[in-house]
Amino acid sequence: MMGSLTLNLLASFAEFERALIIDRTQSGRKRAMESGVKMGRKPTLSRQAQEAIRRRYGEETGTALAKKYGVGLRTIQRLTTCI
Repeated sequence: MMGSLTLNLLASFAEFERALIIDRTQSGRKRAMESGVKMGRKPTLSRQAQEAIRRRYGEETGTALAKKYGVGLRTIQRLTTCI
């Protein structure tokens, strides 16, 4: 009986702490975004490279463009279908 109570108390404290961590993380991300910080991974290809790939896609294969720019074939496909 006492062990069950202790276990439930510990689980409640852990759940509460997890909620606090999530709240602090979300508020910190919100403040950072408001101050101009960009979240996420930086793009592999510059805008100029992306435009060049879109122009050259009909003339060259996706595999050749992927090798030339050092990215995967799926990246080339994503760029050329989202025009």
